Amino acid sequence: MSGHDYTIYPSKSKTLFLRTLTIRCGRFIWPKGMSYASWQNLLKFRAIVKCRTAMNPKQRQRKHLSRRYRKFLKSNARQRDEIIESHIEKIANTIKSSEQPNNEDIKLELITMLKQFLDRKHLPQHIENLIPDKRNQVLITYPKGAIMKAALAIFLFREGSGNKFDDDCHGDDEKYSRANMAKFIDAPENCVPVIKTIETFIQNLDKQSINNLMIAFFKDLQQSKFFKQHQQIMPGDFFLLAADCVHTHTYDHPHHVDANGENDCDCCLKRVYNKGTEKEKTRWLHSVLVFSFIFECGLKLPIYSHPIRAKQVVGFETASEDSHKQECELVALKYNLPIIREAFPRMKIVLLLDGLYANRPVIKLAEEYRCGYIIVRKEGSLSLLAKDCDDLAVSSNHKKNCVKQCQRVNRQEWLIEQKYAWFNSRYLGEGVSTNVLRFWETRTKKGEETETYKCEWLFSWRLSAKTCELATRQARLRWEIEDLFNSLKNRGSNLKHDYSRNPRSCFNWQGLSLLAFGIFELFRFSEAVTQRGDWPQRTLAHKLLSQLLQRPTMEIFSEKCLSKKIQFRYHFVVGMIKSIEIPQKEVEAKLKTG
Repeated sequence: MSGHDYTIYPSKSKTLFLRTLTIRCGRFIWPKGMSYASWQNLLKFRAIVKCRTAMNPKQRQRKHLSRRYRKFLKSNARQRDEIIESHIEKIANTIKSSEQPNNEDIKLELITMLKQFLDRKHLPQHIENLIPDKRNQVLITYPKGAIMKAALAIFLFREGSGNKFDDDCHGDDEKYSRANMAKFIDAPENCVPVIKTIETFIQNLDKQSINNLMIAFFKDLQQSKFFKQHQQIMPGDFFLLAADCVHTHTYDHPHHVDANGENDCDCCLKRVYNKGTEKEKTRWLHSVLVFSFIFECGLKLPIYSHPIRAKQVVGFETASEDSHKQECELVALKYNLPIIREAFPRMKIVLLLDGLYANRPVIKLAEEYRCGYIIVRKEGSLSLLAKDCDDLAVSSNHKKNCVKQCQRVNRQEWLIEQKYAWFNSRYLGEGVSTNVLRFWETRTKKGEETETYKCEWLFSWRLSAKTCELATRQARLRWEIEDLFNSLKNRGSNLKHDYSRNPRSCFNWQGLSLLAFGIFELFRFSEAVTQRGDWPQRTLAHKLLSQLLQRPTMEIFSEKCLSKKIQFRYHFVVGMIKSIEIPQKEVEAKLKTG
């Protein structure tokens, strides 16, 4: 666009300059080393000088002008300058978008990359399509996308509470905090919604809106072939879907009451302790069933959450903790598994469940909805199955064909000895069969105490000597969902905090925390972030927040920065287990010699 004459046409409503003004400003090239604002001011200065010199010299020679005429000239001069300024700005923006010199030398900050990451994953489009807006459209100040991004920012930056978000964005401690946050969430310039505005919007959301956002975010990854490009993180040709309940809040009194003072939260689970004694006390609990996809590299992507309803668990107010938790999880799984299958009708799903699900109804439910399963079996559950496996384990045929022992040395020089025993096609009754895998592990090291681990799982597929090691590694991934809960509670998201006392918005906030966790997980695993440093989650969040609050807006959110393309590539490191199988004769010899 350099080396041309740019013609500016004044508005038709203006009476001055009926002729065309031609501005000759030289080559419109952004000089190296000059800031964009300085370059734009230089263009304006040149344009005004050229226009003024192009005026009729006879008009400049007039000295005796009436006051009215001088006022008229000043008004027209002001209008002329406004026209020139607007057109020069259009020209400058056009040149800026077409010519970006030295773009490769820009080192983007982490906060700039995060904003590009959200746009690259189509989060604004998902919010626009899936989040309803029930506000009066005439009175709207903030678009719904800005409010939703502001709510997510509370968890992305590990603010811990809504009031902390208000202090950071609306306080006078940081010069650029409000302008930068407005730019980050795509709000009007220098305008950031306060937590009360965000809470009002979240309170009016439908119960499934946040779940729909999480599902859409995951489907977007599928459509971009993310999982096909990173087969090393997949446990097989299927997806591992872990489901577990997390306890979020405990109240000594109902946290939300109606006009009569009665509890009107349908998700408060009443628990009575020491009933009929002097120490009797009543508590109200909140529990949420969370579904999350688990991958071998440590990546966890939540896709669905469901608060346990009080009417779903009736008559268990005085039951033991295990019985109460089991009833909650069983009822919630039966209600939500059809929804998951409807959202992913063709996906190969394997459920990863804890010991509370080790029973026939859950296995039949998984088979009904075409899901595989890996379920922990604890002592005391399915006692007949345990006895059947114990009787079979002492037979010589089973010891010869269905037992495998391995040993290896890890990087910390621990000697790890593992033993596998599998029992295929064990009948549970009512037309239900399952496969059992028992696993023992012993870790020994000179100068250290010996560590032992034992577990047993139920599998929906047959096991063999070739598949037992891989099956064990897949089964042990269930602990990743426990790490997810630990991160939400203790690594900055502050899940136990009351972001709202309103029953509906309370669980919408919890859904937002899960969505923000999945976004943050995918962002921190990208090479663009890992090349800067291997930081803990909270440290990375604090770095992002400090850049957002303290850096000048033009330094992190200028058009030059936001237009630079970033490739969010991934290099997942998955530890492969290489073990040496011990021959059966050597195993028997070791057993004889102790």
